[in-house]
Amino acid sequence: MKTTFFKTRGLKRKDIDQLCEIKLFIELNLNKELTLENIAARFSMTTTTMRRHFRLYYRIPVYHFILDSRMKAAKELISKSTLTLGEVSFEVGYKRYTSFFHAFLKYYGAPPSFFMSEFREIVNEQNEQKNAQN
Repeated sequence: MKTTFFKTRGLKRKDIDQLCEIKLFIELNLNKELTLENIAARFSMTTTTMRRHFRLYYRIPVYHFILDSRMKAAKELISKSTLTLGEVSFEVGYKRYTSFFHAFLKYYGAPPSFFMSEFREIVNEQNEQKNAQN
C-alpha cells in the first residue's frame, strides 16, 4: 500500500490524469501565451490547486516546467532549424526577442547567438568534410 502512495504522491487517479493532460497541453502550446491562470481555467481548476498538484506530482513548479520546456525547445530549434533567433523566440512563446534573450541568457549562461554560431560552425565543418570526401 505504501508504494502506491509514493507513485501517486497522495493524488487521485483523475488528478494524475488531469496533470498529464496539463503537461501535454503545455508541451504542445509553447508558442502560445501560457499563464498559470489560463491553464488552470482551461482545466477547470483553481490556480492554487493546479500549482500544488503539479509540484507535488512532477516535483517541479509549473512555471519552471514551462520555462524549462521553452528553453529546451529553443535550443533544439536553434540547433536544428534555419529560423532566425527572432523566429525562434516567437516559436517558443515570447512576444519580444529581448525577453527571450534575457531568459535564455539566464537559463544557459550564454546568449542564443552563441549556440547558433556554434551550431553553424559544426554544420560547416561537416559540410566541408563531406565535400572533401567527394
